[in-house]
Amino acid sequence: MSNGKITNEGLWLEKKGKIYKIGLRRELIQSIGAITYLDILYDAKFHNEEPLLHIESLKAAYEISIPIPGEILALNKEALDNPDILNEFTWLLELTSTVESHEYYDDKPAMVTE
Repeated sequence: MSNGKITNEGLWLEKKGKIYKIGLRRELIQSIGAITYLDILYDAKFHNEEPLLHIESLKAAYEISIPIPGEILALNKEALDNPDILNEFTWLLELTSTVESHEYYDDKPAMVTE
């Protein structure tokens, strides 16, 4: 585990160089209930505040924006194929961004798993 940061969208971000690994916070997962469906709304580049994730749970459907602009480098294919694993707190995607992430997220640490 390593320290990451918590966004206002209910996400955690872990930065290594210009690459960010992003996942759902435990609190968000607990509040929305068991995740049954996940879709990534963009194939590559996107702007901050644009909805990027469509998530369906037992309670409702949600769109979540990533708070930084970027380009998707990798998707957690296992999570896309089997959204149940998101209930176990895992990463969703990796992206590259040229902005400094501290502009977009709270300064509270989050525990991040690989």
